[in-house]
Amino acid sequence: MCGYDTIHALHRLGERVEGPSIATVREAERLRRAPRTLAGRRIVVGQLGAMGIVARAVAKALRQTGATVMALDEPDGSAHAQAANRFGADLYLGLAPTDEAVTIAYYAVPGFESVGGRRLAHLLHERVATVLTVAGDGPQGMRLPVLRETRMPAVLCELGPIQEVVRSTPKVVLGVVGAVTCWVETPEV
Repeated sequence: MCGYDTIHALHRLGERVEGPSIATVREAERLRRAPRTLAGRRIVVGQLGAMGIVARAVAKALRQTGATVMALDEPDGSAHAQAANRFGADLYLGLAPTDEAVTIAYYAVPGFESVGGRRLAHLLHERVATVLTVAGDGPQGMRLPVLRETRMPAVLCELGPIQEVVRSTPKVVLGVVGAVTCWVETPEV
């Protein structure tokens, strides 16, 4: 049994409200309030196969900025997400090889997208994808497990061809660190 107030409250729950979801608002607020420096930021750099050299170089460069970095070397994206969540990361950055065009993905589904992930994906595309000959179409919202299961902004960079990525490691590292630095210093959410 329920009364008028309960029925009225249930009807309100069924109403569709326009505007960003509460998760979007919370993420944007967390990013807005975060420090504007990499020093002390908790970042997870995960490589999902054949990107070890690049991932280690990115992790080392981010540590040199003062960030606290966890490096993961595991082919399972869900394992990466669980480790990043336990670590309390501010950011997850995944690196994977591809023989296709470069793809930089962030989490998005109908009705929700990670605003922090989208912004970082765009910055990475500007600074990293353009270093490689097959730059791809730009950042894409996806539902990949590693993006869906993390509780922080997350991006997955599929870079290739692998020989070119390895040869271009210094440029890729500079691009990643520059993108992450810009993301932290000017969140624009």
